[in-house]
Amino acid sequence: APIQGLTISPDGEHWASVDEAGLLNLWSKDGEVLQTLPLEAGFADIVRFHPQEPVLAIAAGNGAERTGLLWNWQQDTSTPVDSSGSFPVRDLQFSPDGKLLATASWNGNLDFWDLAGRKQHSFFAGIEGPLNAMHFSPNGQLIALTSGPSTLLFDRQGEFIQMFTAPKHFFPFSLRFSPDGTTLATGHRWGKILLWNLDLAALVQTGCEKSAAFLQSHPEILGELP
Repeated sequence: APIQGLTISPDGEHWASVDEAGLLNLWSKDGEVLQTLPLEAGFADIVRFHPQEPVLAIAAGNGAERTGLLWNWQQDTSTPVDSSGSFPVRDLQFSPDGKLLATASWNGNLDFWDLAGRKQHSFFAGIEGPLNAMHFSPNGQLIALTSGPSTLLFDRQGEFIQMFTAPKHFFPFSLRFSPDGTTLATGHRWGKILLWNLDLAALVQTGCEKSAAFLQSHPEILGELP
């Protein structure tokens, strides 16, 4: 069956692929198939390695049945990630520190899960229409989302920071931060790639102001801090 998703582990020792028939293969760097997991949901096109643990996150299924799955290949155990009720998962990503898995859903929700598949928190992106793609900044403090013609930037707590709007008909369907976090690249229809410069100093200032405002309106949080 045609390969729909492919990724390499952070240490370069493994590859993982998912195909149209819903088969997940874990490969050695030399091309040997080490393990295979048939996915009950069938069709799969997104697979992500955990940054430290022997865990893969997969988005599988069609239509409203599309959901997420965590698979520990050393223990050969899998845990479903149910996303936002009946709304399918559009993309998923581990945070750089490996503590959370984020899933972007059709209904505009971003949900955060621990590695046991328990939901930790979520926020609504405040837009009409599905989220198409998401990506964490290298330091894990920012999250970029695409929906319609827009790319939206939030902090990890769900506070809106900035919006980038592409020219008409150039809807973004993929995005990535540069390794230093100063540039955001978005991939669009018609083969276009746009680069957005991020004013980090301004983003930090905005984030600090929003955090201060949040703590002023939620003083009970201060009592929970170490």
